[in-house]
Amino acid sequence: RIRKKRPNLWANNSWILHDDNAPSHRATIVTHFLAKNSTNVLQQPPYSPDLAPCDFFLFPKLKLPFVAP
Repeated sequence: RIRKKRPNLWANNSWILHDDNAPSHRATIVTHFLAKNSTNVLQQPPYSPDLAPCDFFLFPKLKLPFVAP
């Protein structure tokens, strides 16, 4: 779906998967897809929610529009 809607993002192959050890990320079809497309995988140590990259990068950016001037 992303390839059709945003082909410019798919073309530069700059995808990074944040692997949070979910079973769906370890499925054979997913691992083959990632290897075939040379996708970078950002591993998260097990049982380390304090190291979640989303807390440092994603969530602060999402909160910016709601900050009072």
